[in-house]
Formats: sequence, structure tokens, C-alpha cells
Amino acid sequence: MLGEDGRENGLLNGYQVRALFREGRANAQTPLRRDPEDADGWRPLAEFPEFADFQKIYAPAMASYVLAILSIVLCLGPLAGLPAIICGHIARHQIKKSQGRLHGDDHALAGLIAGYISSVLFTLLFIYVQVPPFAAAEDHARRVTCVCGLKELGTACKMYASDNHDAFPPDFAALIKGQYITGFDNFICRPASGSKPAESMAEFDRVQFQDYAYYGAGQTENTAGTKTILIAERCGHHRDWLDVLFGNSHITVVFGDAHVETGLVKSVEEFARQKGYKLPTPPPAKAP
Repeated sequence: MLGEDGRENGLLNGYQVRALFREGRANAQTPLRRDPEDADGWRPLAEFPEFADFQKIYAPAMASYVLAILSIVLCLGPLAGLPAIICGHIARHQIKKSQGRLHGDDHALAGLIAGYISSVLFTLLFIYVQVPPFAAAEDHARRVTCVCGLKELGTACKMYASDNHDAFPPDFAALIKGQYITGFDNFICRPASGSKPAESMAEFDRVQFQDYAYYGAGQTENTAGTKTILIAERCGHHRDWLDVLFGNSHITVVFGDAHVETGLVKSVEEFARQKGYKLPTPPPAKAP
């Protein structure tokens, strides 16, 4: 067999030829002759039947390579990427154990890398495309729950006013004491804020047990109408990652006539200023 320097390596048996192949000192095109006396008998190594496998790539290695290409070109992602990864690992393991009888480790490695890349990229793309709509739908459902709760509070305030010379309650506690609202959980937006309802009137007076701010103290049905904010949801309960980035939040407000409106703003003060609504000064919140 001729070496890379053009010199003959002398007489070699099949095991020695394979050893040279494993070491990278011979390849499928390395010249070889059977008869040392035959000057014209040089032929590529792969043309000898006993070394024909030198020219062939191990099937799982080629499968890994082809599947990885398909996963990228056809945008199949994990559908082809995962089989490419499996075939690549199997091929590399078997090639390593074969002691030079199997070939195609470079194809298996390329298939592994491309398979992992396509699978990860497709998964990230799927998450980017699919998760926001689901999150938006879930947040919309939470907002609907809060809107319904605020409408109920607005109606309770109207009922209180009708029983008290058109004066709105001085605070939320008056609604509970007058049994216009029967439970503390009406004052929290539990699906969005994660707040827990108060367990007693002493706890209820503290701000952390109320997700809504009350502005109706001192107001009457005559002074607080369609342009005066009576109750407002505290900011920060309903927002996605873009809202967090820009500091915005979806809020819902209740007016003196018990109708509700929503907006995407940084604060209820900004909402009132943008819409031209009146926002009375709320009473000071009690410390936790």
C-alpha cells in the first residue's frame, strides 16, 4: 500500500490495513496492490471486496444526516429532528464499537447537531406563536371575571345610595355592614391578583385585602354620574409581557351610574386624564 508520502508500506494483512484506516493514514482511495511484483496492479482500496465497506457510510449515520436536512429544509422540526437525533446517537455508538468496520461518524455528528438545532428552534417558535394567544384568552377570562365583580359592586353602591338619601357609602365596609355585599371575596380579583379575601372586618380595613380602590366617599348620585369614577381596579393585575415592558396594565373602572369601562394605562389617574373623567380624592388607605 502506498502512503501519503508515495512510499510503499510493505506487506500488510487485512487487520493492519484496517488499523491504518482507523488512524486516518489510509482512506477508500488509497492505492493498494496484491502482488508486490505487479507494477500496474495498484487500485483504490475500496475496489477490493474485503475493504468495500470503507466506501460505504453506516445506514443510521446517513439516515441521521438526511433526516436532519429534511427537518430544516421542510421545517419539520422535531418530527424529523428527533429521529435524526436518535439515529445519530445510535450510529456514533455503533461506529465507535466497530473498530473501523463502520464509517460515517461525521455524517452522524452533523445529523445530531442539525437535529438538535432544528428541534430547539421549532419548539421555541411554536411557543412564541402559540402561547401568547392562550395567555391572552386566559387573561381575557380573568378580566371578564373582574368586570362582573366590579359591576356587582357598582350596583351595590347604587342600592346603598337609594337607601341613604342618594349618598354613596363612605367605604367598602359600609356595603358589608349593610349587607349589600355578603362576602369579602367580592373585593378581590382572585384569578389575576392571587390575593386572599379578608377573614374579618378588622382585616378588611387593610388595603392588602382590597384589589379595588374606592373614590365614592362624600359623593352622591347627583354629584357622581356618568363622568365620575366611583371604583377602580388597582393596576398590575392584568398585563402581558409587552404591558410589563411599557409599564401598562388593563384596568376597569366603575362610574356613578354603575356602568364600567376598561383601558390600558399606567394608572387610574392617567385613565381619568385621557378620558376627561372626574377622579375624586380617595380616603387615605390604612396601613397593613
